[in-house]
Amino acid sequence: VETSGADGIECLDMNSRGLRCLSGEAGWSELRGFNLPVMLTLETPGGKDYVVVRRLINADAVVMTDAADATVSIGALSEHWTGEFEVVWRPQVKVTNLGPDSEQSAIRWLMKRLEIAEGSEAGIVTLPYRYDAALRERVRRFQESRSLVADGLVGARTMIHLNALAPEAGTPILVTTAGGV
Repeated sequence: VETSGADGIECLDMNSRGLRCLSGEAGWSELRGFNLPVMLTLETPGGKDYVVVRRLINADAVVMTDAADATVSIGALSEHWTGEFEVVWRPQVKVTNLGPDSEQSAIRWLMKRLEIAEGSEAGIVTLPYRYDAALRERVRRFQESRSLVADGLVGARTMIHLNALAPEAGTPILVTTAGGV
């Protein structure tokens, strides 16, 4: 669901910059799968508040504050988090929904990302690029592996997870891996 930002910034304004905005509800597991900095909605004694989580490191979250970044335990943050989030992301293909009517270049991108997810040999993508029943089943299995709605179609949440498999250079990441990324 693409919506307005919490502070009134229209997510649609980001389209001209090639960015998209996704708002909704999720858990920590899905946010880790997005692997992008995320804004969370908090319920505080003074009402709703917002915090940007820049990085997750083990059981801690690095959040932006007015003064400097601060490290907070995920448990402490969860006590106030409503489950609502907003993430700004850049699609790696020109469309944000993939299905049977998608262009071959977008389907090729999808097939390559699924190869990464499946641990397949690079380069086994075959012509023609079709969003057929077999590809839809591969997408469905990928979605199930990420606890996404497994409908076999690629919407924003699925695409963000696919982007995270091979982020473009300069993409900020949320989760620090054992390799120090």
